[in-house]
Amino acid sequence: MLLVVILSTTSLVSCNALVSTPTPTIPLTNIATTIPTETSVPTVTLTPSPIATNTPTDQELLAALDERTRRLFHKPAGEVIDFLLEIQDSVRTNNKEKLASLVYYPIIIYRFDGNNNREIQNTEEFIANYEKIVTPEWKDIILSQEPAKLFTNWQGAMISRGELWFAAFCVDSSCDNTKLYVITINHTDW
Repeated sequence: MLLVVILSTTSLVSCNALVSTPTPTIPLTNIATTIPTETSVPTVTLTPSPIATNTPTDQELLAALDERTRRLFHKPAGEVIDFLLEIQDSVRTNNKEKLASLVYYPIIIYRFDGNNNREIQNTEEFIANYEKIVTPEWKDIILSQEPAKLFTNWQGAMISRGELWFAAFCVDSSCDNTKLYVITINHTDW
């Protein structure tokens, strides 16, 4: 649009230079907007463009998760999600024994009972300290994790901001078979 205004103004000045006409009393900026005709000014039609988003669909998230879990854990996303759902079910129902059986021991519970870390040696010790490990706040975070949005990297799979991590461990010497275990529990104040 600016280009049209400049060209129109330039052609007006050129005409004024060639033909002796009285000086216009309208300021130059107004002349440029009143002189062009419909044939000399291109019409620009603005149409709204679609809003671009980078939000992937659940199907895209699951496909990406499947690719990562096959590479990292040698397991399809379905098995990893099933393990997450098993964790969530045991937390939801307060099944201490089930959750304790999903843990790889020894495990350090970070910020156990305040700012202290505590190493839990076995299922019996985990069950005995269940209420200090599975606090109401921590439980809410674990239960709110959407399976398709599970974060994974070389360390394992992470729930939320790291409140729980799990990973695959070899169950035979050739490491052809692996099993998923909870490896880290963090209590956060975030």
